[in-house]
Amino acid sequence: YLTIGAHNAALFSLSQTAECLLVAIIRLVTLYEINTHNLERLLKLTQMFTEDISAIFELDDTEKKKLFNMLKGAYVDVRYRDRYESDAASVAALYPLVKQIAVVLDQLSQKHLLASTL
Repeated sequence: YLTIGAHNAALFSLSQTAECLLVAIIRLVTLYEINTHNLERLLKLTQMFTEDISAIFELDDTEKKKLFNMLKGAYVDVRYRDRYESDAASVAALYPLVKQIAVVLDQLSQKHLLASTL
């Protein structure tokens, strides 16, 4: 979506990906099947096991907080606000942040796999 300029579709996809990755982290560590779509709540729950996700979004930084809020609101904004238009630069800036969540999930998976084999 990013390469063809479909910024709203890209933003929505990034939001869904972030949600799935955060849920996967929580399920990996707790084995609890969580049923929330609230990215802020999911982020807070992951902080119980790792600060790596919070470090990705640096919510103390005004620009990064703005990006997180955009990601957090994407589900509603893209789907239900007819005139909503995300900007290319913000969506492009979110892509590597969401990709970093996948890296953290992979690292946690390796750690838990190693711990379970001991």
